[in-house]
Amino acid sequence: MYLRTLGKLELQGATYARPKSLLLLCYLALEGARDRRHLSEVFFGQAQDPHGSLRSTLRRLRREAPGSLEPDGDFLRTALTCDAQALLTQLDAGELEQGAALYTGPFLAGLHSSDWGIELEEWVYSTREYLAARIRSALLTLAERQAANGSFVTAADLAERALNLDGAAEPESETFKRLDCLLVAGHSTLVTRLRQRAEEFGLELRHSVEDARRSLLAQAATAVNSLGTDGRLRLPERATAFVGRSVERGEIVRALARPEVRLLTLVGPGGIGKTRLALEVARTAQAQQAVAFASLEPVAALRDLPRVIAQAAGLNLPDDQPPLTALQACLQGPPLLLILDGVEHLLDGAGALHTLLQGCPNLTLLLTSRERLGLEEEWALTIGGLNLPPLGASIQQIKDSDAVDLFVMRARRASLDFMPGETDWPVIVQIAELVGGSPLGVELAAAWIRLMPLGEIFRETQRSLDFLQAEGPSVPRRHQSVRAVFEQTWARLSEGDQAVMARLSVFHGGFTREAAGEVAGATLPVLARLLDKSLIRVMGAGRYDLHALILQFTRERLGQDIREKRHAQLAHTGFYRTLTQHANGAFLSLHGEKQWMERLTLELDNLRVVLNAWLEWGEVEEVLRCVTRLRVYWGRTGRAR
Repeated sequence: MYLRTLGKLELQGATYARPKSLLLLCYLALEGARDRRHLSEVFFGQAQDPHGSLRSTLRRLRREAPGSLEPDGDFLRTALTCDAQALLTQLDAGELEQGAALYTGPFLAGLHSSDWGIELEEWVYSTREYLAARIRSALLTLAERQAANGSFVTAADLAERALNLDGAAEPESETFKRLDCLLVAGHSTLVTRLRQRAEEFGLELRHSVEDARRSLLAQAATAVNSLGTDGRLRLPERATAFVGRSVERGEIVRALARPEVRLLTLVGPGGIGKTRLALEVARTAQAQQAVAFASLEPVAALRDLPRVIAQAAGLNLPDDQPPLTALQACLQGPPLLLILDGVEHLLDGAGALHTLLQGCPNLTLLLTSRERLGLEEEWALTIGGLNLPPLGASIQQIKDSDAVDLFVMRARRASLDFMPGETDWPVIVQIAELVGGSPLGVELAAAWIRLMPLGEIFRETQRSLDFLQAEGPSVPRRHQSVRAVFEQTWARLSEGDQAVMARLSVFHGGFTREAAGEVAGATLPVLARLLDKSLIRVMGAGRYDLHALILQFTRERLGQDIREKRHAQLAHTGFYRTLTQHANGAFLSLHGEKQWMERLTLELDNLRVVLNAWLEWGEVEEVLRCVTRLRVYWGRTGRAR
């Protein structure tokens, strides 16, 4: 049986056609296993007897579509293949053409019922928009690749598909501009219609054929255009030398050189080095245009924002006008790159930045934030930790690593005679890995070299986040401890998102969407929110993980509730029990062996944790069954240790 959800909802290979029942299968296919209590509330919360309604639906499914459900204690899952899941798998793997080919229409097109609860309705519509947005993004990326090779007509055909995509929301401002550029360059007949739609949203698109083609070709070029005139505004002084980030600096400069990029947000968790990176880019740009920097940490209210910006830009606002209106009038001069640091605590005022950009055509914003703003003009670049040495690196490779270089520099500031010996370098790598390359974590750990040897620093860092703290007049308050950084972010999460984050900490070595859904109750919208808040990261191949320091913090949080921790561990072991059963079935049937070998290698850390948990709980038979199911994998890889 095959579950079709794109264009229409039907269970191919079966005669069963009840929409609510098929919707339940669809939910399980995309979100993974869910417990019966959750399913009865989401699907039948409006009924007099939600649990009874669920039981009736399950009986019908077992009778009319045998094999579609797989009960696992209080949990239910489905083994059905689903077209939407296959589409996401292709896109996550970078197979954009194959993924786009699977999109045969909007998710659950035309399906609605008056007995849907709010949560179910929100899930259907948000998933529909999410899938369509992924396909539109894929089509535009494919189009721009064609244009970069000079195939403008082919690129325009792809852009037309993206524009007319069923189920997609109205394009955002940046998408309108990308579409216009591609359609104009390929002489598409849809240019007029696109521009009429854009005008309804107050956008005026003016690409000529020559300009459009030049812009598309420039996106693929490595050369960086100059940014303008000399700047004279004073930037904060460097307290210490800047280390690494050559790749990120290049990406930011290239992005800011594109005329359509007028708001670029550097997104990342606290202490990851967003501010220093933005300032380093500003110093490069300052030789060619005016640059201003404003820290928003002291800004307590939105009403203070215009005057803080004006002060940073060396402007005096008149008192006879509203501050934002006056600021717009003052920023009508030469091009200005304005850097706003720490925007996350003024997200409610993001609309003021939209207004500012609309009224100031020569203004470009470079922001640092722990969360995305969600503005239509926003482009975002996720900032991760400093690069770490590869596995099995030589001493020279270790020394060349940015994270290690930063540790040594900061350690020498704390103790001028610090000179690592041959046996010290691997320990420095362990410390840098433990903090995930976080510049703040590296610096706070290195500062302890004045009081203790490297091995002790590693053990204390591993033991508690409270070790990573420092005080002093030169240390910003928000960076005096790693725990304080994450407590601020944690406080801005809803209780539901806090619970999901805590449960995600049971994973080791990353997780898939399916695993996150079954173990932590994370739906696609929840994962998208956590990704926007820099709390989870995309690893590639459809996998996610948490930064090392965030992982340590969330594990501490989970450990504060023994019952919740046990529930998360049981869900974790249950998921991987089922995973190994499927793997064993594939090995026995000689179907998909290569894919399962690759999948199990990615899940090796999680499998080891599961085996150790069963041993700790005295469930030796579970261990033996699991090891037996994976005997083919152990035998071929030699990883049975």
